Amino acid sequence: MSNEISKEEELISEGLSHSKAQLFDLAKEAFLKVLEINPQNAMAHNELGLIYAYSNRSDKAITCFESAIQYDDRFFKPYNNLALIYKNEKDYPKALEYFSKAISLAPANYQILNNFGELYLSLGRYDDALGCFLKSAAIKTEDSLIYFKIATCYYGKQMLNDAVIYFEKAISLNDKVAEYYSELGRAYYKLKNVDKAKENLEKSIDINPENEWAYSNLGNIYFYHYDKLDVAYEYYKKAYFLNPNYGWASYNLGNIMIIKNNYEDALKYYSQAYEINPNNSLFMNELARANYKSGNVDEALELWQKTIAVDSSNEWAYSNLGNLYLHQKKDPAKAIEYYTKALAINPNNGWAYYNLANTYYHQNDIQNAKSFIIKALEFSNDNDHFKLLHNKITEKDE
Repeated sequence: MSNEISKEEELISEGLSHSKAQLFDLAKEAFLKVLEINPQNAMAHNELGLIYAYSNRSDKAITCFESAIQYDDRFFKPYNNLALIYKNEKDYPKALEYFSKAISLAPANYQILNNFGELYLSLGRYDDALGCFLKSAAIKTEDSLIYFKIATCYYGKQMLNDAVIYFEKAISLNDKVAEYYSELGRAYYKLKNVDKAKENLEKSIDINPENEWAYSNLGNIYFYHYDKLDVAYEYYKKAYFLNPNYGWASYNLGNIMIIKNNYEDALKYYSQAYEINPNNSLFMNELARANYKSGNVDEALELWQKTIAVDSSNEWAYSNLGNLYLHQKKDPAKAIEYYTKALAINPNNGWAYYNLANTYYHQNDIQNAKSFIIKALEFSNDNDHFKLLHNKITEKDE
């Protein structure tokens, strides 16, 4: 009997060595021999399961892991391994069940805590994920990735100052990871610290010069905050060059072209963004606008109607439809209907009040026109368009 135990241990050691070297056929052979000696060896069943999982044979892997649990229900590894399979298969209730069991058996196991935290993070359960990652960090205090995941949880919870602290902690432990800087830049951007955002996005690019996301967001900073259109264009162009299938790069280039009144190129870029993500209401709305500016009224009408079908709260699509019906279809009643819907979505939309005032003005309904232009001026009393219409209405009312 002692010889059999000795042989069993020898084969386990041999199988583990082969698995570590990724010699899976030899490893499988060794573990099967173990089971010939002892069919109830839980470790051999678990290791066979890992080999099958590596070969994408999840059905056989599940059987092996379940056998390991059957012969030793206090063995935490097969619970963890089953949870990982079910997570990959998006069977989240089973994944949660098996991770919970694994944690109950090995509450201080760094890898299980990390796996469990990642599942919670993918489900948007930031508090639960944070609990796992903070425990992991207490075990491996010098692991930069764990601090990055903690920061990601805080970012998801919109606790941006805490996110910054942990992103910076991750960087202090490993300053060679581009993603750490780009996510820190994102957090600073949300905190409206544009200079810090720019600094970290630039560091991200220094490490990874092919990070199209960072180029695109640097473009946003120069476009929206530094008012440097040409610099923004170069960053957007770089993002587009690196990845023509990155919809936001195409979209941003379209925005630049609209400002330059280059509607042909705007249509090209917006069309590409829309083709990449046909369910993005922002892409639809801007493609419709470019078509409208290019004189393609029916195409614009269809796209704005699609925009509303996808995003019924898109106030600008309603406003644009109002403009289209007023100026192109010569249907002021329909225009008023759409302007009113825009206003119902956002009662603080000064342009919606202006558009209603303008429509009523051209219908000689001076009282309604006066009422709406006064509301428009409450939101922007220095808007030249609003003031000019107000003067016209006042003159006509006298």
